[in-house]
Amino acid sequence: MKKSIYLILCAAALLFTSCGKSQDLKPINIQPIIIEDGDITYKVDPRAELMMIACRLAEVRTFKDDNSSDYVKTIDKMFEKQKDHPLVKDINKRMKKFYGNADYELKIVDFISEDMTSFIVSKKEMPAYLNEFWKGENFDKFIKNFNDFAVKGNFEKVWKLYELHLKGELSKVKDFYNKKPEILQFYKDYFYGDEKVRFEISSTKILGNWVIPMPVYTENGQKVVKIYQSPYGDPANDYDDIYIHLQYVNGVCFNLIHENWDKISGKTKALVDEICKQNKISTKKFKDSAYKFNLADVLCAAINSEYIYANKEPEFAEEVDKAYKKYILYQNMEKIDALFADYKNNRQKYPNFEVFFTEYLINVLNNEF
Repeated sequence: MKKSIYLILCAAALLFTSCGKSQDLKPINIQPIIIEDGDITYKVDPRAELMMIACRLAEVRTFKDDNSSDYVKTIDKMFEKQKDHPLVKDINKRMKKFYGNADYELKIVDFISEDMTSFIVSKKEMPAYLNEFWKGENFDKFIKNFNDFAVKGNFEKVWKLYELHLKGELSKVKDFYNKKPEILQFYKDYFYGDEKVRFEISSTKILGNWVIPMPVYTENGQKVVKIYQSPYGDPANDYDDIYIHLQYVNGVCFNLIHENWDKISGKTKALVDEICKQNKISTKKFKDSAYKFNLADVLCAAINSEYIYANKEPEFAEEVDKAYKKYILYQNMEKIDALFADYKNNRQKYPNFEVFFTEYLINVLNNEF
């Protein structure tokens, strides 16, 4: 009897340990930096920051741009001995077989505990989309490596050394959006209409001038739009808000194309092949993601026109519009523009962009292009 009770207690203890914190991992005692401003949350997330450092060491291009700031130089110095760390090697190995947005590497951080010792959901609750980059990952091994990477790189010391600096940089991002409210207002109105939308904008110097929009999700009846960006934006620069707006739009378009790829892949490939053929560009080495990016660029051009003509002086708007449409190389933008005019003029029929895309745009692209 005593033996049976002992076995039951051991099993219970084992179960508790597997769901809670790993006993041999050192808690990382740092907190995210957060500024709340209405329906916008500005944030510097230590988990995302650490993942970006690992991606930087793994030579992921998106995270390699900024070598000038003292913060990034300190990171490089503190973590220089970790280039052969198992976490870095794993990311590097996966990148050699992967072609897609930089958001794929970052998706996993939302499921890591703030002290970086465990996952906040069970393995069964891990969303399927993690498989796009982390397919076959041993999550027990991953969290051990993630925690070890933070410890060996002395991440706590780096964070405490630059915490005030990071707060200042985050305030710059808030100031930028306060002076350029049209970016988020246009995004909300154009893509979601009357739906409730909350924004989470995460700032990081590691991204250089990159902006990474994450897949939109629903929480407590609200759409949550999450984006990572550097604090470089200058409200006085007429191009910075356009560039950031484009990244938001590209994220929406790419994700909708990706989610509906089985319905649109054939026509997308034919369309992009024709564009590239007209411009003497080979598509022999194109993977699916390259086709998705190209179609997203075409759709972005039409939506970008709406934004710049609504928010810029007419001559400047025309100049930028023509330059961007010339850049994407597609020679039949008038037809695409007409499709999006239908969306703009029929918002009762299309309450949000996803409805327009799935119920109308896919059918038109497949049958009229």
